[in-house]
Amino acid sequence: AFEAELGEEDEISEDPQYFDKVAAAAAPPETGEPRDSGMNYFEARNKEYMPSWLRDAYENGEEDLITGAAQGGFDKEAFMRGTPGRDGMEMGDTERMAVMPGSTLQEIADDFRVPVEFVVEELSAYGVKKPIHTTDILEHRALDDEVQRLSEVLHSFDAADLCDRYSDRDVKELAEHHSVELSEVLTLCELHEIYLCRDEHTRLTRTIEDHIVEQILLMTPTSG
Repeated sequence: AFEAELGEEDEISEDPQYFDKVAAAAAPPETGEPRDSGMNYFEARNKEYMPSWLRDAYENGEEDLITGAAQGGFDKEAFMRGTPGRDGMEMGDTERMAVMPGSTLQEIADDFRVPVEFVVEELSAYGVKKPIHTTDILEHRALDDEVQRLSEVLHSFDAADLCDRYSDRDVKELAEHHSVELSEVLTLCELHEIYLCRDEHTRLTRTIEDHIVEQILLMTPTSG
């Protein structure tokens, strides 16, 4: 059996439906034909969003022990009992899914406790045209399959990991921290085609912020 090596303080996914989705993807179809499970949870591009214990299992090549592929089935309850902090967990989480289509992007982000910038970036990646506003109603901007895809992402990945992906400062605070004009930072973002869904209050991903900071430092005169 797969054993997660976690301490009590380690973070785990807050998603109560995660195991249901993995179980559904692993379950053999009635027809005996290969089943298209839709989203593949175990891809390298998804590693940064996985809970730490799941990422470790993926990197160690133990994904078949999680999905139950090697055994032809997945015992969700047994796996949860072996995962620290999962005992007695509430498995129902349909309310947030039901209200998603009629919610604004900001409301969705608040419900799932993730940065609204992440929600906007996901929709942009699906092909939703910009500008995308945080006050937009999801069903007014996204197709049904795009709504479903966003729901899968928000229910599958660790909210804390998604939050850690973004800076603690917004663009305005970034400019103040480095003692440069806000207009200069906004110009840099425009030059690098960085979409600011909340204007100067947008939080950048840490990777993009690092790149902008490098450009700011090149603009800053050095003494001596």
